[in-house]
Amino acid sequence: MLGLLDVDELEEAVDGKDLTADQKKAVALCRVNAAVDEGLQLARAGGIDDTVEEFVDIYEEGVLPTQNTYGFWYILQRHANANGDAALLEASIRGLRGILGRDDERANKWLAKLEARLAELKGTQK
Repeated sequence: MLGLLDVDELEEAVDGKDLTADQKKAVALCRVNAAVDEGLQLARAGGIDDTVEEFVDIYEEGVLPTQNTYGFWYILQRHANANGDAALLEASIRGLRGILGRDDERANKWLAKLEARLAELKGTQK
């Protein structure tokens, strides 16, 4: 049922309802997926700074998207890499590895570079 509603309709449908823990988790996930979709559209239109801020908030809140996951982790890794955030870079690499797997040679080379950057960051943060 949740997949058939847009987020505004979902918000209206659950407003004032006493939801179970599972229902609350499902609603939170729908909100996150919608926010990531909107953030990626905003980034494509040039609003990358706002998107990064939103995605960092999503990551910190701990409800991670199940849709558009590559775009989510890609933007976070760019931000983490540029800002020297080892913890976020490590999480982003893990997220990207989970999506890309280990069979893509180009992806492996790219992720190896990110892992080398992570090692560098961890070495300087001791």
